[in-house]
Amino acid sequence: MSLEAPQQIQKKMRINWRIKAEDLLAILILVILTLGIALYLQFIIMSGLYNAEEISRWPLLR
Repeated sequence: MSLEAPQQIQKKMRINWRIKAEDLLAILILVILTLGIALYLQFIIMSGLYNAEEISRWPLLR
């Protein structure tokens, strides 16, 4: 069994903590999807609020 020098072990540990390009791409896609969903939900809520007066006049809801 060969023992590695502490410098080599530290170098390997630093290399293992780097973010790979494919991981970065996955994170970017996740952020974009999350923002898209949040914007869509905001659009649905705001549309409902803008149309609240008209919706309250519907005969089915009385």
